[in-house]
Amino acid sequence: MEMIMENYSHILIFKTNIKTADDKFRISEMLSYTAGINDWSVDCDDIDCVMRIVSYTLNSAQIIELINKMGYQCQELE
Repeated sequence: MEMIMENYSHILIFKTNIKTADDKFRISEMLSYTAGINDWSVDCDDIDCVMRIVSYTLNSAQIIELINKMGYQCQELE
């Protein structure tokens, strides 16, 4: 039986300090209207406030720069 391996390199995962609904609201418009971001989410219940970004064109450094410009901390999770 052949296993099909999916390539998830278009899903970028970050540790952030986006902790509240207000924080999510502050970044939502910027992320929702940024060209190249297909989808995004932040898990405020996770200790690392994990943010997932689906993008086929942007890289981690570009996402980190966007989030930092909004005044939040963001670092890639391996």
